[in-house]
Amino acid sequence: MKILKDLGENYEYVRIIANNRLELTKLNLIEDAGHVISYTVIVVLVSWIVSMITLASSVALVIWLSSVFESLLVAILAFAGLLTLLLAVLFIFRNTLIIKPILNLYYSLIKDRI
Repeated sequence: MKILKDLGENYEYVRIIANNRLELTKLNLIEDAGHVISYTVIVVLVSWIVSMITLASSVALVIWLSSVFESLLVAILAFAGLLTLLLAVLFIFRNTLIIKPILNLYYSLIKDRI
């Protein structure tokens, strides 16, 4: 009879431990989801701010170029050429300038969480 009582108590302890592990796993998942959401919000906000600054700078540069070239059309074409050159440089050096830094950032974020 004592063996059955001990087995019942042991079963109850194991069940409590399993429930606690499940709850801890749920809490860890919620915490990780919170980090992902917060990083996403930060990236979206920073991207929006950078986009607005870039747009304002582009307009200012075109206005300045139009006064230099004394033609708005030539200024827009010069700015388009500048953007095309920038795009070509980014395309040629995309691994060095874009892909590797982003991968390193992700790896460092994952390494910090492990």
